[in-house]
Amino acid sequence: MNKVTVTIKPQNSITANIPSMKVIEHNGTTDYNELENKPTLNGVEISGDKTAEDYGIVQEEVISDYGMLNNLPSINEHVLTGGENTLASLGIGRASMADINKLF
Repeated sequence: MNKVTVTIKPQNSITANIPSMKVIEHNGTTDYNELENKPTLNGVEISGDKTAEDYGIVQEEVISDYGMLNNLPSINEHVLTGGENTLASLGIGRASMADINKLF
């Protein structure tokens, strides 16, 4: 039986010798810039020193003040503010033993 010979050369070059068949050769690269069909982000090839703006990525304004948020959470229709909230201010009172016994 004839043997298949595979040789890996510098620069990732691979040569395969298969008896009774054509020699197949593949030359690889270790340099990203030499690659074909590089990936893209928002239709822009990913290469070089690009910024988020180059890729069409827009940084939104960072909200650092809780009061500037939209749709603040609420409990019992009382909007939670950035200040202190007490149980009484949220409409939450103590349960009586009669109320607890109604649950069981």
